[in-house]
This record gives sequence, C-alpha cells and structure tokens, in this order.
Amino acid sequence: MIQYFINKREKKMIIKRRLELSDILRFVKNSNQIALGRIHHDHFHDVEKINSLNDFIDIKNKECDDLLMILINLQKI
Repeated sequence: MIQYFINKREKKMIIKRRLELSDILRFVKNSNQIALGRIHHDHFHDVEKINSLNDFIDIKNKECDDLLMILINLQKI
C-alpha cells in the first residue's frame, strides 16, 4: 500500500477542492432539473393549448352541423 505524506496546507487544499467540485456537481444537477422542469412546464402548456383547440374545433363543428340542419330545413320549405 502506498502512503502519501501531505502536510496540513495540502490537506486543506484537497478538502477545499473537493468541496468546490461538490458544489459544481450540485449546481449542474440543479441546472438540469431546472431545465427539465421548464421543459415539463412548457409541455403542460402545449397540452392545454391542444385541448383548448380540440374544444374550439368541436364547437365549430357543432355550429356547422346546426347551420347545415337549418339550410336543409329551409330547402324543404
């Protein structure tokens, strides 16, 4: 087994560097979660828009059907 002899100053530097790397990794992880959260949020709004578009199309189809029925009834007269 190899043993490394380091002084207190080197040990403090190593600990400091590990903490910095740990902070960097936490930041990257949180950034990815924020980005994914934003994507999920945007997707949710897109789904809401599509659902409202479907409702709009259904309403317009109903209006067209009603208009056609009126025209058919007028034609019979």
